[in-house]
Amino acid sequence: MPHLMKTIQNIRPLDTKAMAAAEARQGCLTKPPQALGRLESLSIHLAGITGKARPTFEQKVIAVMAGDHGVVAEGVSAFPAEVTPQMVYNFLAGGAAINVLGRHVGARVVVTDVGVASDLSGAVGVRHKNVRQGTANMAVGPAMTRNEAIRAFEVGIELVEEELANGLDLIATGEMGIGNTTPSSAIIAAFTGLPVARVTGRGTGISEEALDLKIQVIERALAVTFLTRLPLPTKGEIASKDLRASMGWYPLVGLALGAVGFGGYTACRWFFPATVSAALVIIMLELCSGALHLDGLMDTCDGVGSGKPRERMLEIMKDSRVGAMGVFGAVAVILIKVTALAALIPQQSLLPLLGGWAAARAVPVLDVAIFRYAREFGTGGLFAGDMPFWVVLLTMITTATIGWLAGKAPGMLLLFSAIAITLLVQAGISHKLGGLTGDVYGFGVELTEALVLIGGCALATWKFI
Repeated sequence: MPHLMKTIQNIRPLDTKAMAAAEARQGCLTKPPQALGRLESLSIHLAGITGKARPTFEQKVIAVMAGDHGVVAEGVSAFPAEVTPQMVYNFLAGGAAINVLGRHVGARVVVTDVGVASDLSGAVGVRHKNVRQGTANMAVGPAMTRNEAIRAFEVGIELVEEELANGLDLIATGEMGIGNTTPSSAIIAAFTGLPVARVTGRGTGISEEALDLKIQVIERALAVTFLTRLPLPTKGEIASKDLRASMGWYPLVGLALGAVGFGGYTACRWFFPATVSAALVIIMLELCSGALHLDGLMDTCDGVGSGKPRERMLEIMKDSRVGAMGVFGAVAVILIKVTALAALIPQQSLLPLLGGWAAARAVPVLDVAIFRYAREFGTGGLFAGDMPFWVVLLTMITTATIGWLAGKAPGMLLLFSAIAITLLVQAGISHKLGGLTGDVYGFGVELTEALVLIGGCALATWKFI
């Protein structure tokens, strides 16, 4: 088991007895209740961490973790990556601002090379734990591998363990690396759903033009994840027009997913009842896309179903929490999919799974071509713009071909009917929101899949498939 997982498992809750004792002591002091404000709650919290009602902090450490960021190559910082090792040597010489603060509070500054792009093997006083010499450029691919990320966590864990052996009482953490606020902003935007522009600042004091570039770089980096949820490497910059051009092949991606589902459903029916087999396959297909579209469906149901004004709807859709309408929408769609698929024998599921998942991926192409983007900023906005006619044509031809091969004329009619119904529903949503968002794109994918499965059951009942 990785050191990281062992450490996580060893994390314990705060010591409630020590916290109660610390709070009781606060009540005995000669002062009005809460006179010290945040300091009082902080002291109680520290008691819970240490397990002591009156903790002392003699041995203090400021941990500075140094590393370079490949995204600096995009021009997001006012300084080059070569400044990072210079700052490391400044830390070691005691000349940085953090050294002054450390001396003021009686804390040692411990510098660790986690990923500096320069050779610091000759630097005395550095913890040499370099995982890799600088991350890769996150704007064109994954910044690190999973194993590298885990190892970076473990470097920090090992530092704390080493200092605990030396009697550590309190540790403050920090990091240094040119370009560091760019991945920081990307992580915040990814976790909170907030617009990149809102969580991105000037960092080292960059100009207005450089700030705009920084925001675009972060949005482009997030777009790779938005497209696939897979750590696929890319080469060169990814422009919005390139993203739109790639969308012509989306139905083939859906066809591949449908083929996986068809194979899985056929195999599962040998071992499990129809309902169990259908549930396993639908869950598997959702996981293949990182439940990205299901998340969009839930956010859309929460926002549009709230009945609030437009701006509030958009805010709700950005909220990472799931409300009652979102849960209802997700449960309803999954139940419809499972029930419809369970009603089909494996031979009949060819059209709904292959054709349905292909048609569902054609919907975002038409969304971008027909509707405007509702937000000023947002990951889905990277797809917004003039959709090339050949992309729409390729999407329609591919979808029609798949429908014909899977179910002849009834198959084509089913796929395009499902797409048409979805677009009508999205037109109503667009009227409320003033356009569509990335969440509504995902909503359209989920709705189309469900409609094709329902239609597939109807065609099977009428002996068309």
